[in-house]
Amino acid sequence: MEALTAPQTERWPLLEWVEDIGRIFTGAADGQSALELVAMLKRACDFDHCVVFAYSGEEVPLCLFHTFSAEQYRDFVSDYQAGPYLLDPFYKASYDAVPANLYGIRDLAPDHFFLSEYYLSYYRRMLLRDEIGYFGEAAPGIRTVVSLMRADHRQRFDEADKHRLRQFEPLVRAFVANLWRDGRFGFGERPAKDSLHERLEQGFLEFGKEQLTRREQQICRLLLRGHSSASISKELSICAGTVKIHRKNLYAKLGVSSHSELFLAFLDSIRKDG
Repeated sequence: MEALTAPQTERWPLLEWVEDIGRIFTGAADGQSALELVAMLKRACDFDHCVVFAYSGEEVPLCLFHTFSAEQYRDFVSDYQAGPYLLDPFYKASYDAVPANLYGIRDLAPDHFFLSEYYLSYYRRMLLRDEIGYFGEAAPGIRTVVSLMRADHRQRFDEADKHRLRQFEPLVRAFVANLWRDGRFGFGERPAKDSLHERLEQGFLEFGKEQLTRREQQICRLLLRGHSSASISKELSICAGTVKIHRKNLYAKLGVSSHSELFLAFLDSIRKDG
């Protein structure tokens, strides 16, 4: 009896995956092999941009790889590193060392994030519809995110997209570990953070310190990150009514009347410190 074989048209996809993996892991992990990985992921689930960031504690994020044009790099990377990363849910999740997994921004963002001034003034300016990221640890203390982005004209990533992308998690984690090891990256090897970065990090922690109580400062930072009163109530284990009172008081002390004014006051405080 003749052995049964799968039609050649059904065998090609598997062979192509194997060839892709071979190209990705042949030689050093570099920009070219990263592009091979991006191409393979796009065959499973289409997206517009990819960027890989490394995070280590309160250090300014390092960009390990990106697919942006020079103009897009300025907006997505340089501007991000200059401060907005402090309010980014992906940065916060990496800082909190969430378990390695695939997360969408909606899985991590506070409930009012998409109404926050950070989202409206920075994230939306990038003309993005959605973002999803592979979170992992490239080395002890080095958290990484391989972020896949869809432009504003597209649909958000759905559950089918996430299911397909999850199949590649082991491959992505292994590649990023190689990229970190072979790419000669290192936070300790970089020049010391410039004064702007220091002011941003310190400013976020100390904004309103002279006018606000410690509790009001906590609430202020959560408001800047995009938390609602209900979310802050849960985060700090206090009742929502108390949060609203603190919010009213801190607004009065800072001389603002809206979230957008609070955000601008925060930015102004950093500029004045410089």
